[in-house]
Amino acid sequence: MDPLFLLCASIMVVFMALVGLQVYKLFLKESRMNLNVADLENRRAQAQAASGRSNTAVGGLRRRPPVRATNDELTDSDDEPIKLDIDAAKTEKMGKKKLAKLQAKAERRAMREEEEAEREQRKMFDIERAEKERLREQAEEEEERRRELEEKQRIEAEKRRQHEEYLRLKEAFTVEGEGCDADENADAEGMYRKFVDYVKANKVVSMEILAGEFGMRTADVIDRLRNMVSDGVLTGVFDDRGKFIHVTDEELLLIAKFIKQRGRVSVDELSEYSNSLIDLEPERKGVEV
Repeated sequence: MDPLFLLCASIMVVFMALVGLQVYKLFLKESRMNLNVADLENRRAQAQAASGRSNTAVGGLRRRPPVRATNDELTDSDDEPIKLDIDAAKTEKMGKKKLAKLQAKAERRAMREEEEAEREQRKMFDIERAEKERLREQAEEEEERRRELEEKQRIEAEKRRQHEEYLRLKEAFTVEGEGCDADENADAEGMYRKFVDYVKANKVVSMEILAGEFGMRTADVIDRLRNMVSDGVLTGVFDDRGKFIHVTDEELLLIAKFIKQRGRVSVDELSEYSNSLIDLEPERKGVEV
């Protein structure tokens, strides 16, 4: 419940109680005054009756004036309202002090309740923030483990693909006929490695030049490159000029990041950004075969 509402309600209750107390005191004061007046009138009537009887019984004597007794009675009766007024004034003063104390007490209590509510709110905020931080760290750890597992699986799969491609490429480079031995197998494996290294080192290679470098037909070179791309040994694209452009995994990640950041990307923008990432100069570099 709202502390301010509780404070206002408490003040209203105290105020109504004090008003009721003052009304009750005024009622008592008025009742006492009415009783005093009635008593005074009764005493006057009794005095007048006694004075009449005294005059009737003693005809020649002077009647005692009842003025003194009446004045005394009036004096006594007049003191009573004065005392009541003094008591009412004291009561009113004491009521104001008590009301001020009650108000101060209510304000202090409301302040304590507000401070307690603020402490509870800060405590809940700290708990919520700590829980969010824990969940964030847990998610980061899980993501890191997932990336490590994917990288491990990718490396293992790449090794398997390279081995399979080596076996297929070895058949293409193997000299037909009898007399193949361990030296020829070693030469075929070395030729496979040089083929892959040549493409990676030059970045952009011509099919005809590549075929001439390794003594292969252009169609066989194209088939070899397509198999390497499908197996994941090499990553790249064929252009319309009869060339193969090698793209590294890092460059692919940068291109994917660029597309993700930009959202919608045109072909021209993607081509311009890709050209800025992929260095085409290594095409002029040679790798000895």
